[in-house]
Amino acid sequence: MTICLIVTSIIGVFCQNNATPIGDCMTFPAPFSMTVCTVAAEQLPVRASWYNPTLGGVNCMEPCAYLGDGTAVQAAYGWAIACPDGWYGRWLTIEHAGRWQCRDHGGAIQPTYGRTFTANGFVECWWLPVDFLTHDAPPYAYMLLEWKG
Repeated sequence: MTICLIVTSIIGVFCQNNATPIGDCMTFPAPFSMTVCTVAAEQLPVRASWYNPTLGGVNCMEPCAYLGDGTAVQAAYGWAIACPDGWYGRWLTIEHAGRWQCRDHGGAIQPTYGRTFTANGFVECWWLPVDFLTHDAPPYAYMLLEWKG
């Protein structure tokens, strides 16, 4: 069955076959055969990734010198992250990473369901990807982290 997730404060509906329902859900019978769930963004962990626009390629879209909100990349290393659409200016306090501000976004920055590795082994769950603007991979890269903000 298809699970569609509506995350408050994020624009869009995100659907995945055979996903685990989360939040407040309503199931629709055939011919729709889907479950629609609503959840607050804060109920999902973030999955940390990182990017460095000076490396080019998948790390940026031209011009690589500026983030999506117009902030100069060189001035934003170590405190700016790419977040879901609509979160520009929002500050997040992220487990193991500290306080970061949403200044950019990307096509893959949307609620995601999948299999990922944790300290307890592999799990399948929903998460919010965020990309940390850093010169090198941070020690918490590719981890699921709790957050508030």
